[in-house]
Amino acid sequence: MSPAEPPQQLRARAVLINLLSAGLDNGANGLSSVPGLLRQVLEEGSWRHFVTMRDEEIRHDDFRTFITTPPLKGLGASEDLIRRMVGHDVGLLNLIDQHLARPPGRPAPTADDSEAKTFVSNRHDSRPTGTTRAAGLRKLRKHAPHLLPQVTSGDLSVNKALIEAGLRERTISVPVSHPKKAADALKRHLAPDQLAALAALLACPEEEHD
Repeated sequence: MSPAEPPQQLRARAVLINLLSAGLDNGANGLSSVPGLLRQVLEEGSWRHFVTMRDEEIRHDDFRTFITTPPLKGLGASEDLIRRMVGHDVGLLNLIDQHLARPPGRPAPTADDSEAKTFVSNRHDSRPTGTTRAAGLRKLRKHAPHLLPQVTSGDLSVNKALIEAGLRERTISVPVSHPKKAADALKRHLAPDQLAALAALLACPEEEHD
């Protein structure tokens, strides 16, 4: 153990991790506790180094491995479960995604980690999956980090931030079964020159469209 980290501190981290694991296992009943516990585990780096109640000293250098490793050495969960339990807390989702980002040059996980994969499959019947929000946050971190503070504070949605950064085209819903309603929707959202261009395209035979 590092002299800078007293044994009682390492054991306290394990207690925090056990509470988080129990919250994840409790499903809907753990929704109130999981986000706060997870944020604490991430911000304090508790998942990297702790001592279990069996006096096992555990070290992780990969957050994904910590998630999938069975208790008491990890959470025995999946990325998908973690994200679902967090819900719409964009700031926490961004923090999770930062910890899950694989450092440049780090190899992807292999099929050798059979124990963790079997445990996750049996316990949650799902493997980690990405989400639209997570993918959007990754794009913003890479291409428009200046917008992230507004997103994590809730002042700007991920979708609007992507549009503002030019990383996603703006879309609207148009009721195609009602021509007048469709036209009204387009008039509300398109500039006059865009409406003129659209009218010209609609007037042309289909084969003439580029």
